[in-house]
Amino acid sequence: MITHTKHAQGNNMRRTLTVAVISTVSSPILAGVPTWSYSIDFDNGNYLGGSVETFEFSSETQGDSFFRVTRNFDNGISVNLESPDPNDRGFYRFEIAIDGDVDPYVGLFEDATRFPFQDPGEHGLSASSPGRGYNMSLGNFTILDVAFDDEGEVLRFDIDFELAGDSDLTAGEFFRGSFRYAVPTPSTSAIIAMSALVVSRRRR
Repeated sequence: MITHTKHAQGNNMRRTLTVAVISTVSSPILAGVPTWSYSIDFDNGNYLGGSVETFEFSSETQGDSFFRVTRNFDNGISVNLESPDPNDRGFYRFEIAIDGDVDPYVGLFEDATRFPFQDPGEHGLSASSPGRGYNMSLGNFTILDVAFDDEGEVLRFDIDFELAGDSDLTAGEFFRGSFRYAVPTPSTSAIIAMSALVVSRRRR
């Protein structure tokens, strides 16, 4: 906003130029605690499941449990979740990577082999349960939603996957998982900054 005002006072004239600058500054508010959920289904006899067939756990039920969602060295995503069973004393872990080491994006990715040992031209996928994992595996995954911040850290990650390995692959006994993760979006506050420059010039 610019105003130009003249004041006549006899032979004197005062000109006042007021410049008002309004700027909007994005000010991130501290992000809240991420929400997540993980559901697992094991085909009967699946090695990773052991005697368990299915279970679910989430930030609501396991709020104090350790969990971590990070980027891995193939530009993919790794997830570590502490088992909800105190007798397990271990972690459920899964990792994905897209062929070409590109950032994960929404889509279906088939014939993924064990991460991080996938060959060029293959997607990577691995999963394990406390104390159990595969030496060789094959699976598919579907990324339903994914987003990153300016530093490349994960803000949202929704994925469904299935895989089997070793003797489970031969028997067709699969491990299936669904993971949902979201960091609350930081709000922004508009800061209105006003600066005024007043130039007065007196003429006789």
